[in-house]
Amino acid sequence: MGANSAFLEDAMNGYIFETNNASAIEKMMNKIILKTPPKLLSIVAKSALKAVDITPQKWGSSLMSELTKNKMLCVV
Repeated sequence: MGANSAFLEDAMNGYIFETNNASAIEKMMNKIILKTPPKLLSIVAKSALKAVDITPQKWGSSLMSELTKNKMLCVV
């Protein structure tokens, strides 16, 4: 939950696709399969750089935002 907003930049270090959609997943997998090794390494490097910025506080904030947005959080 909230991982794509924290980690993913579409087409920069991965791809965003519709969940529960087999054809969308297939399309993204084909894009990845067709990447050259240098391009794949570039994607990995960009992800690693982005991951350095993720702190437990940022992850917790992202999770709480998603839970609240999707009405999955019940505060008592």
